Amino acid sequence: MQITVVPVECVDRADAARAWARSRFDEALLVLADLTPQLQPLAMHWVACGAGSQSLKGVAVCFEGFGQPVASIAAEDEDAFAALFRQVQGSAPTLVFVNRQQPMPANIGLKMESIDAWLVSPCVPHRAQPDSEGELLEDANEVQDFMERMGMHFWNPAMLWFGHAFGIRSAQRDLVCAGCLNFLLAEEKYAQIGPIVTDPTHRGRSMGTRLLEAVRASLALAGVRQCGVFASENDARLMDFYRRRGFTQRGQFCLFSVTPSTPGPTSRGTQ
Repeated sequence: MQITVVPVECVDRADAARAWARSRFDEALLVLADLTPQLQPLAMHWVACGAGSQSLKGVAVCFEGFGQPVASIAAEDEDAFAALFRQVQGSAPTLVFVNRQQPMPANIGLKMESIDAWLVSPCVPHRAQPDSEGELLEDANEVQDFMERMGMHFWNPAMLWFGHAFGIRSAQRDLVCAGCLNFLLAEEKYAQIGPIVTDPTHRGRSMGTRLLEAVRASLALAGVRQCGVFASENDARLMDFYRRRGFTQRGQFCLFSVTPSTPGPTSRGTQ
């Protein structure tokens, strides 16, 4: 089957790409994130259509809000994935993040970087009084500076617009722990938490646990039913941290790297 790839704004119905992604929530989780109003200006979006029709076969997004472009692809089959993959290849090294169950051509030529577990939990209200040290974070520049100092590369100041971000300060009023959202899908009542990070010099006081509870309680109060996180399957300590706090694994996402010199996949019938 021939596949045509066009910018998402060229589809007849403006909400068609999002409706397609919503119907495939697990596979298209990150595509949905980049289609939110907060993140959409930082991304380029394409849809794959069957030749001669407006029937969607997949959606791809290239998010440029991090230090390196990160592409997300959700497609119905290998042909649609191959066509979208060729579109997201740019002039700079790119990371490609896809659901483990996503059909992909065998000869796609990507380098596997990591496999992340996708862990989910109900959003739960505070069981006791809210943490007196936790405060709502509203200064995007301050949070961005903290994330950069902590080596957190997959966060952007625009993500603070989703709200539900909390921090703990030192006696000198310096931010030493932060817990934020990557995105919030209001219609799906789902939020992706990340990152939660503590300055190494202030660990040992359960700050990360306390902020995780604060974020989940804030989400629950807002009517968000479920939240999720990504954790490297090779990081046993982190996996155990989330499991002991009520998170269970729902799926896996693979992170690949591709350079401009990497040849695109060949898949008969695509264009």
